[in-house]
Amino acid sequence: MAVTRYHNIDGSSKSIVELIPPFGGANTLKSIMINTLTTSGTPEVELFIQRPTDTGTDKFSIISGVKVPVDCSLVLDNSMFTITNSFGLYIKLDTGTTADVLLNLV
Repeated sequence: MAVTRYHNIDGSSKSIVELIPPFGGANTLKSIMINTLTTSGTPEVELFIQRPTDTGTDKFSIISGVKVPVDCSLVLDNSMFTITNSFGLYIKLDTGTTADVLLNLV
């Protein structure tokens, strides 16, 4: 099992960050850990999969609007998260939020 780390993901302007690209070859996740590095407030996190289509994108939320308190981590631990190869995995953070993300790939 490999762990892929994404450090200091910046949520400036509520930007969307691609964690796993579509057709990236990694489509089974054992767990996802999101650790907010913000020093105050309760930042919101959205984690979703999406794929490009002829008319835009198909988007499906894994979590949406989940508040992660300061000095806490959110762990999504399932026996397996399976993502169809045509979908990518993305994260969106509140403006001004920074986070580390750990993906445990199978």
